[in-house]
Amino acid sequence: MKIRTIIAAVAISLTSQVNAQWDTLNSGVTYRLNAIAANDPNMIGVVAVGFNPATDSGAYGTLVLSGDNGNTWWEQAEEFAPNLELHDIDFTDNQRAWIVGDSGMVVLRTIWFLTYTSANYISPYNLLCGYPVNDSVFSCAGEHGVAYRTFDYGNSWDTLSTGTSE
Repeated sequence: MKIRTIIAAVAISLTSQVNAQWDTLNSGVTYRLNAIAANDPNMIGVVAVGFNPATDSGAYGTLVLSGDNGNTWWEQAEEFAPNLELHDIDFTDNQRAWIVGDSGMVVLRTIWFLTYTSANYISPYNLLCGYPVNDSVFSCAGEHGVAYRTFDYGNSWDTLSTGTSE
């Protein structure tokens, strides 16, 4: 009897996931949006980084912010990444996020106060994704099998061996 209860619970769970509702959010920009993240959607909303096809660049590292679940958006041009495409953003809390992009660019950014640490260029290759543990610990990877990790807010970086080159 227990096995039937478990199977029924799994079936109900899967059914509710299959019928998920998706809402379209209009960010107000025409740039290609490469990544989106939210630490607490009720508090900080979502953040996206993008690419401007009109200038064939990262539109000075465009960052689009919403603090009300995507109802309104604020576009911010990031001076630390002029003409670089930004590829990923990951929050550590509802104030800070790590951002990675072209030319090995990585930065820890305080979102709402428009302050950030200086961008580091840790690789000659584009960084495509990252994973934060917290503000001080962050790992990222990119083209040609490169991977890096910091334990000190990005002041120094360890190169990780991935065993790949593509």
